Amino acid sequence: MSPSPVDSPATEPSRSARLRRWAPPVAAAAIAFVAVLCQLDPGGADPGMPQGPGLTVDEGFYTQQGVYLAAARHFGLALLDPRTLGEIFDTDAGYMADHPPLAKLWLGLWHDLAWWAHAPESPGGFFSVARARVGSAAAFALTVGLLVLCGTRWYGLPTGLAAGASLILMPRVFGHAHIASLETVTNLFFTACLCGVAAWWNPRVTTFKRPALCGLLFGLALLCKIQGALLGPTVAVWALYHAWREHGWKEGWRAIGPVAVFGGVGLCVFFVGWPYLWLNPSEHGAAFLGTITDRLPIRNYYLGQVWNGEEFDPTPWHYPLVMTLATVPVGITALALYGAWRGGIWGGVRGEEGGVRREKLGTAGSSPLPPPSSPLTLFTAAVLVPLALVSTRGESLYDGVRLWLVIFPPLALLAGRGAGLLFERLKDWRPKLAVPAVVGLLAVQGVNVVWMSPVWLSSYSAVVGGLWGADRLGFERNYWGDAVTRDLLNAADRQAHTNAPFFVAPALHQFADDDRAAASPAVRRRNDTWEMLSPLEQADGLGGDSPSGLAFGFHELDVFGTIRFARRAYWQAIAEPYTPPYETLLIDRPARFLPGRLVMRRQGVVLAVAPVDAEVPRPTEAEWGAMRLRAAATGAPPP
Repeated sequence: MSPSPVDSPATEPSRSARLRRWAPPVAAAAIAFVAVLCQLDPGGADPGMPQGPGLTVDEGFYTQQGVYLAAARHFGLALLDPRTLGEIFDTDAGYMADHPPLAKLWLGLWHDLAWWAHAPESPGGFFSVARARVGSAAAFALTVGLLVLCGTRWYGLPTGLAAGASLILMPRVFGHAHIASLETVTNLFFTACLCGVAAWWNPRVTTFKRPALCGLLFGLALLCKIQGALLGPTVAVWALYHAWREHGWKEGWRAIGPVAVFGGVGLCVFFVGWPYLWLNPSEHGAAFLGTITDRLPIRNYYLGQVWNGEEFDPTPWHYPLVMTLATVPVGITALALYGAWRGGIWGGVRGEEGGVRREKLGTAGSSPLPPPSSPLTLFTAAVLVPLALVSTRGESLYDGVRLWLVIFPPLALLAGRGAGLLFERLKDWRPKLAVPAVVGLLAVQGVNVVWMSPVWLSSYSAVVGGLWGADRLGFERNYWGDAVTRDLLNAADRQAHTNAPFFVAPALHQFADDDRAAASPAVRRRNDTWEMLSPLEQADGLGGDSPSGLAFGFHELDVFGTIRFARRAYWQAIAEPYTPPYETLLIDRPARFLPGRLVMRRQGVVLAVAPVDAEVPRPTEAEWGAMRLRAAATGAPPP
């Protein structure tokens, strides 16, 4: 496909040209936004809309903090007063300094806008997770639009559209766009910085203005979450690589200066943009770094084993690479490899241009030197460098792909370029087959986006046989608890014969049930009714027993919960002394006897159960005996 001519700087593009330029990215962003917006309800805020993923672990914290920061806008000009900022960013007053503020503020502002546009039907307090999720949807849509814009300007419309589609068709990324977490917002600013670097910075020229401009975007990415720091080594590797290729090893070190400017400006923006650091730079800076280096160990289930996340029991180094391959659709992975090799790496080795910079976004200034061989070298580095770095942190590897989710937008652009190159080859060979073949190939990659709805965070690719194969290979089923959806909660509410409150296990922090009650009118109604009863009435409502609703004889109020999701790292860890594992007894066994409405199952794998007032056969005496013997041998409390 021949590139369109570069616009003359003296000629303003016509209105129709501007429309053609902006229509594809705007349309792609709108489609992505609407696709996510339709499925955001975690528990009942919008009963007339399709259900979204269930409430995940951190959403309550991020939503509250976002609303808290967004409310600071009412101070107006008083925000310029250091005393006002001191009050806002005072940890004793409720501010949480676990992460920088930009992504939280983004969620809070979109929360308020969405609440103003359409208030929840049954809010459980002053904030709504469903409304904060609109912020993630907007960030995801803008990321899709940005990929389409840059891909189209650099390589043509097929590449741009395929890049945006590839990101939408990644189930894990699509799923994160439905939850109020910081990662999707971080992806937006991470991708914006990459696109800015690729468009404005010529690493073959020793200049400082454009690296400084790119450093502003780097600082914004840092202000979202610490994963933004992965841009630093990524850009450094890319800049040094091109400088060495152009000037040789001895002269190539001149690229260190622009890279230092890029990093320095980014750090300055990070410091200036986070007033919490101003209040006590040394103490607060050390405290923030401590949250990165001194995290509590978090168990991770991988390849059939629970890794405790400690220094002497870290998750294996290959976890990020394997999880990336196991969750990205196989066709998108193949297209990305093809695009990176033929369009970027191999094209650079042969000295060919991987693409032509177009219009003002892609100009290389007044430099007489050609632009870098391809933006794809930068986006390839943006995949490989972060993967390599996170692989060295075994004690900090957990929660699926969230910690390196920033590599997925650049991976989508590589896949888009691969699809564009494939389209060009097919058009030369069979012109009539080019469009349907490429569209069909991409459409097949979206099977899990449809099939796994709304539990996209449990999706696995055909590389491991989907969720069914991943479960048998020893991968995590449902880490975040998003399988406890609105329909499951409502079905449990209708099934229950008592007024006992629901408890979801595992409860991963002390406010988990409160957050779920705030998001679900059914859970909140049961809790409110229960609290109005006297202790005698509560005991009578339970039949004189705990609110188990099972014939297991367990005191579920304390440990096992009325509703359970299959986070294998949790169930396997507490069940290590016992045979058979609790996962079998408390999740898989009930699922065999419960009606389908009380089970969240995808691809034959149970992700959550709600065994409320259900007749589930007890474990056999042999099973109980084996568990007791194992407990006695290990010193664990008997079941």
